Amino acid sequence: MGQNFLALALATLVGVLAPSIAVADFAAGMAAARQGDFVTALVEWEPLAATGDMDAQMNLGMMYERGAGVDQDPAMALVLFTAAATQGHSLAAYKVGLAFQLGLGTPVDYGAAVTWFRVSAENGYPGGVYELGYAYYQGEGVDADPEEALKWFYMADELGWPNARPAKNFTERLLDQGAIEAARLDATTWLDAHQGLFP
Repeated sequence: MGQNFLALALATLVGVLAPSIAVADFAAGMAAARQGDFVTALVEWEPLAATGDMDAQMNLGMMYERGAGVDQDPAMALVLFTAAATQGHSLAAYKVGLAFQLGLGTPVDYGAAVTWFRVSAENGYPGGVYELGYAYYQGEGVDADPEEALKWFYMADELGWPNARPAKNFTERLLDQGAIEAARLDATTWLDAHQGLFP
């Protein structure tokens, strides 16, 4: 009876402490990575990533993308980014979109890139917003639509994304005033509906 109680108490204690242990392991990995010690970061983050921690998956993806502490492996980076992105990690979704747009670890697939950029934007990453504008401007993965491109460039500029302002200014030259005003109104409406997502 006493042993069963002790086992139950220990199991309960481990259950309570596990989240804080995971946080400590993640923080230890971050501290190591900031010091350039990617071997320690790998040791800390791999077990967390395997249990589904999206931040650990994202950071491991960055390591494989850059070849930091591991051999550079765009396909493995994509696997890790996708695992985090499917949980709603906005930067990871942006990275998956870029992989499909540029053929990093996967064949080029503009339709898939647009899908992931949209996930990124809807989850609050300004880069996804900008890349949607670029896709509509270029007609990559979607029909070319300068007015729709302008809408996304307006939003990306409002969110402070680099290159958004020149893209916006250039695209405005292709449209009449009515289309410009429509794009501006659509951008404002979208940003208002998503204001809690962006800093």
